[in-house]
Amino acid sequence: MPTHAWYVGYAPLDDPQIAVAVFIFNGGEGSLWAAPVACHVMAAYFRAGQYADPVVPAADAGAEGTTEVPETPTVCQSTVFNPTLPQTEAEIAAEEALFEQFQPTPIPVGPGN
Repeated sequence: MPTHAWYVGYAPLDDPQIAVAVFIFNGGEGSLWAAPVACHVMAAYFRAGQYADPVVPAADAGAEGTTEVPETPTVCQSTVFNPTLPQTEAEIAAEEALFEQFQPTPIPVGPGN
């Protein structure tokens, strides 16, 4: 019999601002899939880790002619579910094109259906 992954949580502990319920059909163990998904949802809500606003390095920081982009820390440690946000215009356009391929097709509903 298949198992489903469940996880329910809220944050922050003392004064909750967000509640998240994750259900993954046939997802197996909740701690493997559902908990990391909930962590990423909460991190995105609070703009933490890889979901924080990008930091643009100052032009005069570092050696002349070099601009290093600091590495963005991850807040949700998961080996199986670790999405990254698109950062460049090309990455954003590629992601939007991918999503357009998977738009649901409306099913007409009428008296004969």
